[in-house]
Amino acid sequence: MPPSRLNPTPFYTSRLQKGGALLPEMRALVRLWHWDANPEEMINLVTQTGILGKASQQRVRDVVVRTFLPRYVHGDPPNAWWYLRPFEDVDTPFQLIRPLYYLYAARAEALIADFVQDLLYTRYSIGSFDVHLEDALHFISQAEVDGHIPQPWSESVRLKVARGLLAALRDFGILEGRRKKRIATPFLPAVPFAHIAFLLGQETRGAAVLTHPQWQLFLLDRDGVERLFLEADAAGLLRYSAAGSIVRIDFPEENLHAYSRFLAERAA
Repeated sequence: MPPSRLNPTPFYTSRLQKGGALLPEMRALVRLWHWDANPEEMINLVTQTGILGKASQQRVRDVVVRTFLPRYVHGDPPNAWWYLRPFEDVDTPFQLIRPLYYLYAARAEALIADFVQDLLYTRYSIGSFDVHLEDALHFISQAEVDGHIPQPWSESVRLKVARGLLAALRDFGILEGRRKKRIATPFLPAVPFAHIAFLLGQETRGAAVLTHPQWQLFLLDRDGVERLFLEADAAGLLRYSAAGSIVRIDFPEENLHAYSRFLAERAA
């Protein structure tokens, strides 16, 4: 397993059976959340105000407890909602903010990350683009053998999780197609790319940032990453220079929240 994985032996959860990307719900909660937020109070508030439409209190609880909290409050890094909030405050276009919701979801849900890095990235690199439900089911079955799922799931849970996984990746833009799914053409605009580069740059330095395996979540190899660094540099979002094996990357802000504000202002 690549050294970039946040946990060398990650356990997979069945949370995806309760919903995939849930982007409208996640965006609404990011706009609402605050540092003193109490989950139970927020569940009641969301139910009473109808922020998530006509969802029942149980459905709201599932969305908050099983999806929002693990991904955007207790994920890696913690309180990712705080880094997303500047983009929501200025109504950043959906295509620019979707990759960030995907990144933080994948970092919190090892099943998403591993399925993309181990299966989709490999297929994409050899020009094979079709993805079937059976692929997700086989991946889950193998994960049980490999110890990623300590207590084997029932057949119905496997099926629900597999469907949720593929639906999430479609909604995040990694797959396309409703019935027949295929790997979509990689698309990572300069603004979300720069945000991700800052985050990954906190985990490694210099040329190692270009080969950070989490770029595989976006189906990017080293050449693709470097091209995007050059585009971000040209757009004035960061400074990138390379001389042989020496790579220098500089950002205009010192912390991720401040940099998110910087990027959001330019995306507005």
